[in-house]
Amino acid sequence: MIRPPLPGPPRPALEGSKGIAAMSTDKPTPRPAASPRGRWRAGRLLRWLGAALLPLSVLAVVGLLVITVASYRVAARFEAREQESPTRIYGRAAPLAHGALLPAEEIVSRLKRLGYRQARNEVKAPGEFRQAGGLTFYLRSFENAGGMVNARALRVHYDGARISSVEDLGSGDPVEGAVLEPEVLATLYGPVQEDRTVLPLSEFPHDLVDAVLVSEDRRFYAHLGIDPFGIARAAVTNVSGHGIKQGGSTLTQQLAKNLYFDQERTWARKGAEAVTALILEARYSKDRILQAYLNEIYLGQKGAVSIKGFAQAASFYFGKDVRSLDLSEAATLAGLIRAPGVYNPFVHPDRAVERRDQVLAAMEEEGKISAEEHRAARAKALKVSRDRRTGGALKGVSYLADYVRQMIGDDTVGDLSRAGVRVFTTVDPTMQRRAEEALTRGIANLETTYRKLRRREGLDKIQGAMVVLDPRDGSVLAMVGGRDYATSQFNRITQARRQPGSLFKPFVYLTGYEATEAAGGGEDLFTPATQLEDEPLEMRVSGKLWAPANYDNEFRGPVTAQMALEQSLNVPTVRAAQRIGLKSIVSLAKDVGIDSALRPFPSLALGAQEVTPLEIAGAYATIAAGGMRHEAAMVETIRDGRGTLLFERQQKSEQAVPAAAAYLVTVGLQGAFDRGTAASARSLGFTGTAAGKTGTTDDYRDAWFAGYTPDLLALVWIGFDDGESTGLTGAQAALPIWVDFMKRSGVETSDPFLEPEGIGWHQVDPVSGGLARWSCPDSRWMAFIEGTEPTSKCSLHGWFGNWFSRRGETEGRE
Repeated sequence: MIRPPLPGPPRPALEGSKGIAAMSTDKPTPRPAASPRGRWRAGRLLRWLGAALLPLSVLAVVGLLVITVASYRVAARFEAREQESPTRIYGRAAPLAHGALLPAEEIVSRLKRLGYRQARNEVKAPGEFRQAGGLTFYLRSFENAGGMVNARALRVHYDGARISSVEDLGSGDPVEGAVLEPEVLATLYGPVQEDRTVLPLSEFPHDLVDAVLVSEDRRFYAHLGIDPFGIARAAVTNVSGHGIKQGGSTLTQQLAKNLYFDQERTWARKGAEAVTALILEARYSKDRILQAYLNEIYLGQKGAVSIKGFAQAASFYFGKDVRSLDLSEAATLAGLIRAPGVYNPFVHPDRAVERRDQVLAAMEEEGKISAEEHRAARAKALKVSRDRRTGGALKGVSYLADYVRQMIGDDTVGDLSRAGVRVFTTVDPTMQRRAEEALTRGIANLETTYRKLRRREGLDKIQGAMVVLDPRDGSVLAMVGGRDYATSQFNRITQARRQPGSLFKPFVYLTGYEATEAAGGGEDLFTPATQLEDEPLEMRVSGKLWAPANYDNEFRGPVTAQMALEQSLNVPTVRAAQRIGLKSIVSLAKDVGIDSALRPFPSLALGAQEVTPLEIAGAYATIAAGGMRHEAAMVETIRDGRGTLLFERQQKSEQAVPAAAAYLVTVGLQGAFDRGTAASARSLGFTGTAAGKTGTTDDYRDAWFAGYTPDLLALVWIGFDDGESTGLTGAQAALPIWVDFMKRSGVETSDPFLEPEGIGWHQVDPVSGGLARWSCPDSRWMAFIEGTEPTSKCSLHGWFGNWFSRRGETEGRE
């Protein structure tokens, strides 16, 4: 039996066995077979990789989705924020028209409030003005109720206080239709109270941009959103300080923090902030990021309202448009970024100057400014805006803001703090300011003069309200809803319902004159010469005896309708109402603008039913406009943040009553100024053409005056909110305030009211109502609708009957 060879080392090849040796040399040595352990390890690795592939793929997909969603949300917030700003209410753009009463001093005052700067030499750039050798200014481009207005340089020429002409500063050509840039009257905030104005990067001055970059992120245009050098420097400081003591944040990271995160300083938040910064840098250009930063950065506090962005900060701290900032002011604002509370120039001027100087030094170090510019900027004194420090000059404008908010509603513009809506109104800032001042002075004088009125505090104080309208189109030029908005937000012009008293009487006579014109002639017509008995009167109303009496408790016998209106006599007015018809009076009152429900009770003639002051002012404006009713309105247009028109005022006008009938009432109310209850206006210094009526209610609860010139109507109310007696008449309490306002507004004019067609003038005895004789002790020229004038002579003052009647009266009028 052959045994297998024993295991052992291979034997060497025999000498001479060449074939075998060659064979072993030519063939590669075969690899030893893998061991079972090696095969097992390789298989396990493959199994692990296979098992991990699916979750890794899922993780990659999820990560990609997360980054995509995060990027989308970052972009959505970034782009939406570019349009966000509070809703702003603008006054009207003052027209620079021939004959406009707009003194040079008033234009300069407006330009300063708008942030224009005075040029030392010639006016060369938008936002400059010069008052030397005439008034010249370079208007910036701006938006008003009619849309965008291009920048242009203008020179205004004057004839006294009125504009005579406007010319283009460059060409010298006459300019028509020029207007001043409208002022912001108020800002409407929603839950997020922040004030910001969004501007493109090109609108920010270069010095400001350089100051921001030098002080906050010198490598802004070099890094990708995160600056490793800044992070390393901050990390050393923070680790040694056992917490986050210093930020190494880039400008992009600061923007990310302001847009997306709270102010908590944690490592997790810093990491999220860095990722967001990278996303921003990947999606947007450097310039766009810088623009967003300049519009977004927090720069201080105005009460409960945050100041966001440099455009708003320039206005708040310096009362300037950001485009008008000089180098010193730009460095001051840039220095605020680090700590707005610490470097607030209102509170800490020394710290603000110190920080400004640090920014200026850094700008010179970086070559952004020269040494000479550095020295000049350091030498400038820090001058902050006083008006902004006290919160603005128009204290009563909050009543306007509330009224506008009520009119537009949140459904129209959404969150008012973010909508960026511009509301262009009819309000004249100058008129508004003068109305506020006149009401404040008037109430103070009343409390000084009448002790009874000053024994109160807070909500119990005597109140007042005022509204000013343009009767030619119904525009609300000014509205003051009370003496102090901070104490009471109740707008007494639009929300209070009060008895108008004698203020209602003109509508009684207007109804009679309208009926006469409609009749076109005949007998028993109601005219200014109609005789009314001023004698005791009693009647039953709802089962009760009612006996109206005159203010002085005296009776004058027969009087004409015009005399009864001039003297505001109660009994003749009630008799006139009975004759004309109470239902007709109610109907006419609604036609001319009184929307409150009125009932045909006899006391209606004496103003015993409640209306709002705005209603009664609008009704008077109808008379002043020759019977043309223009709906009282304050809002002209509303545009959203992108300029889309949301609302445009539609002029609602109609001929409510004949022009001739309205004119007869105006003539009667002119008589009230010259001979009647408003005659004290003349002794107070008002000499111009005007028509008006006092109003006093029972127990002196309400004191009124409504008066108008050919161009302007103002109404004043004085009283206590709880209806307690003031002890004062309309002539005592309200009329002086009206006179003060009108005189300071410069609207006095000798121009007559426009006389419509169909009016004839005749000389009449004011007592008998007949054509005046030479023997009448008093005679007046009275207006009549043609064909309704008296035909008989005065029967009270003739000698021997009609023997010596005066014939051929002169053509002129007294």
